[in-house]
Amino acid sequence: MAAVKLQTLSVKHLKPGMVLHSIVKQTGRLEVKSKGKIRHKGVIEQLIASGVKSVKIELADEKPSKAGKVTTQNLAKRFEAANDDKVEQKPAIDLHAPPPKLLLSDILVPEDDFETIELDDFHSAGEVADDSIDDAGKGHAQTTPAHKPSAEQAPSVKKEQAPPKLNDKANSKREHEKIEQLVIDCKRLHNKLKLNIEKKAPVDLSESKTIVSNLHANLMEDPEVLLCLSMIRNDGEYLSNHAMHTSVLLCHFAKFLGMSAYDCKRLALLGFFFDIGMLQVPKEILHKQGVPSPNEQKIIQSHVQKSLDLLAPLELDSELVLAIEQHHERLDGSGYPNQLQGEDIHKFARMLAIVDCYDAMTTNRPFQKKSSPAAALKLITNKAYGYDLKLALQFVRCIGVYPVGSLVILSNQQIALVVKNYESNALKPKLKVFYSIDTNDYIEPVNLDLSKTNSKLTILKPTLAEHHRLDLERVTF
Repeated sequence: MAAVKLQTLSVKHLKPGMVLHSIVKQTGRLEVKSKGKIRHKGVIEQLIASGVKSVKIELADEKPSKAGKVTTQNLAKRFEAANDDKVEQKPAIDLHAPPPKLLLSDILVPEDDFETIELDDFHSAGEVADDSIDDAGKGHAQTTPAHKPSAEQAPSVKKEQAPPKLNDKANSKREHEKIEQLVIDCKRLHNKLKLNIEKKAPVDLSESKTIVSNLHANLMEDPEVLLCLSMIRNDGEYLSNHAMHTSVLLCHFAKFLGMSAYDCKRLALLGFFFDIGMLQVPKEILHKQGVPSPNEQKIIQSHVQKSLDLLAPLELDSELVLAIEQHHERLDGSGYPNQLQGEDIHKFARMLAIVDCYDAMTTNRPFQKKSSPAAALKLITNKAYGYDLKLALQFVRCIGVYPVGSLVILSNQQIALVVKNYESNALKPKLKVFYSIDTNDYIEPVNLDLSKTNSKLTILKPTLAEHHRLDLERVTF
């Protein structure tokens, strides 16, 4: 085995494929946790943006060539053909907690560690032991994937219903338009509540109950369309999007767990309102770049009580009140406001904590760009972060390896939107193909169901719209 040599290099001379060993000079806060291979140009851009000036890279010991010693220039050329676009950024995990010190491992991955989740990464909740995921230090996003138990007995593929008849297309289009309008109305209503709160005007919450009731009804009838549209129509402010996303996802999660229609509707209401107190947190604190001061952190954490005060006129039942009060508690006692542990935290609060974290990580925020669904799912299934592991794994099964509304790259270098999942065939969802990477252009949308036996295409990896500058408003149904 060749000896490893280290060479100091300006960050501007880094290339994808190089193995980054350590940081030599920086003005930022990056901390080396473990070395890793640079698999994407965006990693280099992130290092530069984080204030890194120079680094040490690893290179195998080799005899000098006739051209002389290895120089910065020919070392850079050596990696020109390195693989591209294989690393996802990993953001901080909690919307309201101070961001942890950024680790080098948060933007690098060890060799051959890809940011994807496989079907056998997860068992059902009843099959998972407490030690099923490796522990890790708190406060940092880990690059180590969840423990992978064997999946010996895969369920058989369910027989799919016949596709809609041609004369049903008009009705289908009208239904999609109706649901899209519901998504718009939902966010518009939240913005209206925001303006009234800012003006200290009376807040009428009765209209919200009607909107949430409509969300619930559509999720019961046609969950895929609402899930998809709510995820890709992300214009507007973060808190409005977050309220709608959480309402939809929490209701969908409750339905997956077999809860009653009454509880599903209650949880949809909970998801829409739980963070309303954040509207009373000053924007300069809420949108601050970097770590909040201790006093600012107290102000952010006060949003829990502010939410309860604003929602008092609704006379929510005690379970929903507990869920709002406890959704930042963690099973290991590291949460707030009361450092509760384990079963002392209500089940609704444990469910809400998972959905809140997942959506916060996968939605663009004023102070942080979104991460991939895969990164979010890996984090919430790591017991080091204090989420209910059994519920977290059920949530993964609920939304799927490739969640509805997410994007994937196919083996023919086309990009597709996931429009439907099959629990019995999680790696082969139904897609809408709409973009060609080869031509860098949109194509006529085509429906593609990978679960069909005659389909030769496969999913290479998930991706984000931002990586290809895609406008998802152009994706029609």
